Amino acid sequence: MTVDRGRPPSVLVVGDDLDAVATMLESRLSTPVAHERRLSSAIETLESGTIGCVVVEADVGNERRRRDLLERVRAQATRCSIVRCVDASDADTWLEDGSYRPAAVAVDAAETLVDCVGERVDRHRRMRILRALQSATPRLFRASTADEIAETTVETASTVLEQPLTAVFAADDGTGRFDLVATTDERKGHGAVPETLPFENSLAGVAFREGRTTAFAETEDDPLADVENASFRLIDESDILGDPGHPMTAGVIVPLGSYGVMSVVTPESGAISVDDCRFVEFLAEHAAAAFRRTEREHDLERANDRLGAFAAIVSHDLRNPLTVATGHLDLLADDCSSDHVEPIGESLERMDDLIDDVLTLVRSDVDEDDLEWVSVGVVAGRAWGTVDTGQATLELEATADLDPVEATPGALRELFENVFGNAVTHGGEGVTVRLGSLPGVGFYVEDDGIGVDVGEDDLDVLFEYGHSGTQNGTGLGLSIVRRIANAHGWTVEAGMSQHAESGFRLEFRTQAADDGGELDEPH
Repeated sequence: MTVDRGRPPSVLVVGDDLDAVATMLESRLSTPVAHERRLSSAIETLESGTIGCVVVEADVGNERRRRDLLERVRAQATRCSIVRCVDASDADTWLEDGSYRPAAVAVDAAETLVDCVGERVDRHRRMRILRALQSATPRLFRASTADEIAETTVETASTVLEQPLTAVFAADDGTGRFDLVATTDERKGHGAVPETLPFENSLAGVAFREGRTTAFAETEDDPLADVENASFRLIDESDILGDPGHPMTAGVIVPLGSYGVMSVVTPESGAISVDDCRFVEFLAEHAAAAFRRTEREHDLERANDRLGAFAAIVSHDLRNPLTVATGHLDLLADDCSSDHVEPIGESLERMDDLIDDVLTLVRSDVDEDDLEWVSVGVVAGRAWGTVDTGQATLELEATADLDPVEATPGALRELFENVFGNAVTHGGEGVTVRLGSLPGVGFYVEDDGIGVDVGEDDLDVLFEYGHSGTQNGTGLGLSIVRRIANAHGWTVEAGMSQHAESGFRLEFRTQAADDGGELDEPH
């Protein structure tokens, strides 16, 4: 039999003669208590997962039933505690072999029993809340839409807190109101959930504007009055959070960053504890971070759409007139001899290179569905064959020593083409380019050329758009390299050659480094 107050029980009392104990614990702890006469029934009640403490008679059940109860307790994700009510003359052990001794409290020591059970219930509840937050966090960050995040937040809060009257509202700056996004079925059944809340003249607006929790209750004796760093208000009948026909007695409203607010309300005074409020705040912080992530992803999608449109313009509206100009220049060169023809041709060629680089930069995103394990040495060798390398040479570390990487083959080839093209262009005639392994971390490419025109402390500037060490360079080569690397989830760092007196080195870290990211020593 459960003493029902609308919430799952957190205390289980087992025994024929503990009626008074069950009633006292429910009254003193303000928590629902389940009372079962037999251990067999009690074991089934444990399945709810909300029981934080089992209070048993000294002689309840037989040895087998007691062991069954203990095994069920130990199998729980968050174990509850067992407290045994004894009288002064009881010296028996609970199990014959003495392998488990539950806490024992004299049945007539009411204050001690209340303190003992209350402490264990609170500890169990905190552990359940912590586990729930750990479980909810990856779900929040796997969610692909704001609605899904809101629904996960509501479900987690209502389930863990056993407070079914929970809702999430999204802020709409354009209309000056909050719109209901997600709520529980129980919240709908309790009364008419408002579809919108105003920014002004509502507790939701107060929490959102102040950027901190707003707690409310009927009296200042409510536990919510003790929540640190929260704005506490006595409930105002005019507040729109509850249906006038089903008034809310207490609750908390927590901001979700710039997204909106979450409300947890109850018609029962004292039902939301300070620890409950802390959990809601922690959950809200994680939800707000998830909302920010989806907003960034949506911004990125819109930016990529704009880049795609830009790529179409570059490939058509610019390439076509450039092709026409190049054709006319060829005809002009046949008709006359002029010193102006060659520089015009070089400029048109540079424009063509610039268009190629811009298109590569725009289209260098990586689709996870296209990733596959590829040989770094094989892809690099193919890329070398497509670059105008002149008198330059490529030294490849043994392919077996180069760890394979998970990459899109086409994008990785473009990366190497830009790295090799950069080395040949800036390294000087006859430069030697070396590709080697960073064991367990990634790979490097370096040359023995003339080096770069910046100091070691300023090497990062080489990856900026438009930076070029030559007059005719586009300044996009290494920008493309970094963009492709980042699209794969890698990092790339520049440094000085470690196998020659001069030269340039790039290190690609395709896995987490253990050395803080410093350039490796030569192998």
